[in-house]
Amino acid sequence: AVYEMVDGDEVVLTACSGTVSGFAGHRMPIKGSLSAGVMFSGKAVICDGLQNSCPATAAACRRFNISSLILVPAIIGNQVRGVLKLASHRPFAFSSDDLVTGELLAYPLCVALYAQDARQQRNTSASLHRRLQAMFEQAAVGVALVDLDGRLLRINDRFAEIVGRDRSDLEQIGFQNITHPDDLPADLANLGRLQRGEIDSYTMEKRYIGSDETIRWARLTVNLIEGERPEDNFFVSVLEDIGVQRRAQEDAQYDQLTRLPNRLSVAEYLPQVLAQSSQGVGVAFIDLDGFKSVNDAHGHFTGDECLIEVSRVLRSVTSSRGMAARLSGDEFVLILPDIVEAEFDRCTKEARTGISALGEARGWSITASLGSVFCGATDRLDAAAIMHLADERMYAAKRADKAARNHWAPSSESSGWF
Repeated sequence: AVYEMVDGDEVVLTACSGTVSGFAGHRMPIKGSLSAGVMFSGKAVICDGLQNSCPATAAACRRFNISSLILVPAIIGNQVRGVLKLASHRPFAFSSDDLVTGELLAYPLCVALYAQDARQQRNTSASLHRRLQAMFEQAAVGVALVDLDGRLLRINDRFAEIVGRDRSDLEQIGFQNITHPDDLPADLANLGRLQRGEIDSYTMEKRYIGSDETIRWARLTVNLIEGERPEDNFFVSVLEDIGVQRRAQEDAQYDQLTRLPNRLSVAEYLPQVLAQSSQGVGVAFIDLDGFKSVNDAHGHFTGDECLIEVSRVLRSVTSSRGMAARLSGDEFVLILPDIVEAEFDRCTKEARTGISALGEARGWSITASLGSVFCGATDRLDAAAIMHLADERMYAAKRADKAARNHWAPSSESSGWF
């Protein structure tokens, strides 16, 4: 990575890392350089095929083994003050998402340049202030200036839009008040590291709580801007809306009909709880008996309704702990972490009786075949093998028309279920 500052008709390599780290302070003419086009257009670009470009550029890129570049202008008002370059030795290494990331990284540089100007020129002109204000207000990303206690001193409209709050309600309150409680500890820990000088910046994906209590996902990047006195320090927070990406990710991990987690979610969740649970973990495979007759007698609309109602029964069994998931068709699974065996037995019985009661109440001839595995805290745990055995026991129960229930100490060999 290189940051070039404009100095007259030259650029000065102000900060360098990687293979060009020894060239800090080096000067180059702007004319004829790759940076010139970016400075003229004021837009970030991706450059590929550099080692096969014009002779001067190709020679320099081959010298440092650079094949791809992202170039992002650092703009204060309407003036380009420098260019941030991110390089890779791989051809076509960067995507449009990387270009957005580069723009996000360049924004704190713009703020830092402004802060530097403010220190050097106490009497900043009104026109410069208006240009900076326009840049702040018109940014495509959310921007907030935050004091060391977390108070939102100043925000732009985009910030308020991303977090789902009115701008007037946000200013002068702490970001802690709008952050999801599960994400707050990590955010505060990163701020502490930033203030102690352990890191220069940090980026994290976090949840904000909108005024309507909905969850808003954003990618947060934070930099610390240092003033002449410690009490003048403040944070610059830049937000990128990732709600669409997160919703797409969640859609990929949830069954569209029942809104239960799907097989992909199970494959991620079970190894985690096996590694983290201080007590035992129970896994139960459930297959609906008689479901085909519901479809045949009442139609697929009623069949879908049956699956949705069964999912509600299973959700009530797991409550706020564990996971109820739909694997496919009329197959479900229960995963209950941090549980003792007797309680797990009670939960599996509740699942079976709940499904039977649902069938009787709705006139559906459905029951549940269930195969379960309980693993104690000291057992050797393998997620795929557990799923495989629970599946086998469920089919054994189906054949015998009764639930199979045995304690099992799992082997270290994976069955490849996932």
